[in-house]
Amino acid sequence: MTRLNMRALAVLAGALLLSGAAQAGAIVAKVLDRAGKPMSDAVIYAVPIGAPLPAFAAPAQPVQVLQEDMEFKPYVTVVRTGTPVAFVNKDPHEHHIKSFGPAKEFEFKISTSSPPPIVFDRAGNSVVVCYLHGWMRAHIHTVDTPWFAVSGADGLVRIANVPNGDYELRAWHPDTLAPPLVMKLKVSDVTPLQEVKFDHLPRKRRSKPSQSGYQGE
Repeated sequence: MTRLNMRALAVLAGALLLSGAAQAGAIVAKVLDRAGKPMSDAVIYAVPIGAPLPAFAAPAQPVQVLQEDMEFKPYVTVVRTGTPVAFVNKDPHEHHIKSFGPAKEFEFKISTSSPPPIVFDRAGNSVVVCYLHGWMRAHIHTVDTPWFAVSGADGLVRIANVPNGDYELRAWHPDTLAPPLVMKLKVSDVTPLQEVKFDHLPRKRRSKPSQSGYQGE
């Protein structure tokens, strides 16, 4: 093969790589509360319009929800339908965990050894609590799409590698019983920042007792 042909093939390969990269974009959103302040713990997810979802591929390792420092971490977890979630106890105390909601109901006690992962096989929200420590609460939100994220303290969300096309951008927050907010969005190589504004203020979470007031079990 001549140098010219090799150079031509290299140029063609680079063009194909650029073409493939141009077929996917990113969704960046700013989540705000009713007062216009950044809102954390909002689940933002994209559902394609008129296009099939990619086949589900289970992660190599279960998604983890920790019991650490007498709290669930993270407070909000979002997974795709069919994903296993492991509840890992890093506390020296036992936790009696139970879930409520349409997505998945379960109950178990865990100590230093963690139970088998739970497969979340239905879309929706599950509230997870600890019977022994009433302030402990978390949410597992299950969605039928691989494109999702949870907003941070700055209210920002970034969902990468979203194929170009038309989508419904949906937003859910644990502090409201209202259905998810829905807005239509076209994803392209350069998708403008989206603003998602909820019509409520976040509730103050129950906090664990102070170290001086909590004696353990």
